[in-house]
Amino acid sequence: MTCPKINNQTDLDLTPHQPLFDSFFPYSQKTMGYTKQPKLNFVSDPENAGKALGKTAYYDPSSTEIT
Repeated sequence: MTCPKINNQTDLDLTPHQPLFDSFFPYSQKTMGYTKQPKLNFVSDPENAGKALGKTAYYDPSSTEIT
């Protein structure tokens, strides 16, 4: 299994990290036992980044998306 759909909404090149994604997702699926692959969203949020306790990531179970 390769990494699920990646939605890159940043100006970062994620290509160098693709092997990491491809190896992590099978591991996490085996370890956590989920069956539906999540979507992975990378976003840039300068306002949130400026908050000391801003979000670093979140999971939406209704859409199975990690942002």
